[in-house]
Amino acid sequence: AKEFPFFTGANGYLAYPWGWSPIQIAYNPANVTSGADSWQLLVDPKYAGRIVMENQPVDIMLFAGKAIGAVDPYNMTDDELAKAKDWLTALKPNVLKLVAQNGEVRDALVSGEAWIGTSNLGMPDRVKDAGGPEITAFVPKEGSVGFIDGEMAVKGAPNLARVKPYLE
Repeated sequence: AKEFPFFTGANGYLAYPWGWSPIQIAYNPANVTSGADSWQLLVDPKYAGRIVMENQPVDIMLFAGKAIGAVDPYNMTDDELAKAKDWLTALKPNVLKLVAQNGEVRDALVSGEAWIGTSNLGMPDRVKDAGGPEITAFVPKEGSVGFIDGEMAVKGAPNLARVKPYLE
């Protein structure tokens, strides 16, 4: 990924991207039914108290939007919002905890405390490298959301001249 049109303005890049990933679902196949490929995995009652997710309320609402087939998860209709609320209500008892950082999702999968977690790319390798079990990850068939992080320079900032040399 060398070009980011959505980060580009009339005067060039608005940010220097340094991290991006779709959100996946990672799970331990020893504890989870094979063939998992959907957001619906997260609301299956047999996984009560076995899911760990980052405490990202906007993302979790977007997961619900994707799960219920919202046309635009950022602009759901009243009907879609009602369906998303029902999906979130079903999700709640399955969530063991909401964590601050993705590394805590990894740790819960490594220890076996969680069987399922939402994650960035690479979670199976990260769990294995930490001595955990074999983990499987997938992008849900309904689609996913993602994130992108980037460094930004504020116009008029006192050290603005130092930004480009730092990035290069």
